[in-house]
Amino acid sequence: MKAEKITLFQFFVLFILLVYASPVYLIGGAKSFAYLTPALTAPAALLLFLMFNFILTKFPGPLTGAFDRLLGKVTGRAVLVFYLLWLTIIPACYLDEFNANITNNMSPNMDGFLFLAIMSALISYALHGRFTTVVYTGLFIALAGFIAFILNNFLSIPLIDFVNFRPAEVFDPASLLEAGYKSGGRMLFGFSIFFLYDFVRDRSKYIKAAAVCSVSYFLLSTVNIFVMLGVFGENLMASLDPYYPACREISVFGIDKTEILSFFLIPAIYFMIIASLIFIAAKIAREIKILPNSVFLTDVILLLALGVFLLLPGERTKISEVMNSVSLPLNIIFCAVIPVILFIIALIKKPAPAE
Repeated sequence: MKAEKITLFQFFVLFILLVYASPVYLIGGAKSFAYLTPALTAPAALLLFLMFNFILTKFPGPLTGAFDRLLGKVTGRAVLVFYLLWLTIIPACYLDEFNANITNNMSPNMDGFLFLAIMSALISYALHGRFTTVVYTGLFIALAGFIAFILNNFLSIPLIDFVNFRPAEVFDPASLLEAGYKSGGRMLFGFSIFFLYDFVRDRSKYIKAAAVCSVSYFLLSTVNIFVMLGVFGENLMASLDPYYPACREISVFGIDKTEILSFFLIPAIYFMIIASLIFIAAKIAREIKILPNSVFLTDVILLLALGVFLLLPGERTKISEVMNSVSLPLNIIFCAVIPVILFIIALIKKPAPAE
């Protein structure tokens, strides 16, 4: 795929699209206090934004280069190989979730593998073009998602039962922290987008844009969790699509079953998540020269992700267990722990010329 420069606005919209579309509505033990979890995750996201910016300002260039210069070439490349493996596992998990959403929610009578074949073909085709085309597609999907968000939450207001906000038990900070850990851990994979940071052409207003992005995430998440909690109560199950459950309940101009809107939106969101992660993985592989630099590199990584997908369970409850037991810790290690280590080293290490 041909890479071109993108704007700071496009960079952060892509980030919002990835993390807000992921299952951040894991209420866990927070129950009726679940709408408070974004108050934990949004400031943490802003802190990570600032750390990544500090690292890539002091050690400019691709993020893979910063790994080499901060950890040493051997250690840095070894860590990046694990990043590459992680970025193969995460798309496979989302392929599995997409298959489960198709077969369980959207079209139970149709074979999910048909949709997967179509999705994989579209991703392969898109990644052979220009990356900016994928980004513009993401902007369109983000706009459609925002419109759906407004309609969904506005039309759900009459369905809100404020009894659902009455705490069944005393507020437990530990339960809120657990919910913040789960929702924050699931969204952390979005910070892999910083491997594309060298594509951003104007970073002069980065701090302001990062603050706006964090506040936007906080508002969107808080409003959506508040409305969904008010409509469905604390037993609301996590879903990639935050609009789908309510779409089954609301009607527009007397037309019921408005979940048809989500039938188009869900695959589009999955497309952006999987295509972005595959492209990032291919960029890492190309920069550390672990795989042959070929026009089919993205296809190779996509096939690897499909191979991992075939090893994953197909039942939704088991998928949730896999995502919580595997992807959560990996997301925290690769997008929180390692960046913090890089940040600490960057604080004490003097910048050296890039190799």
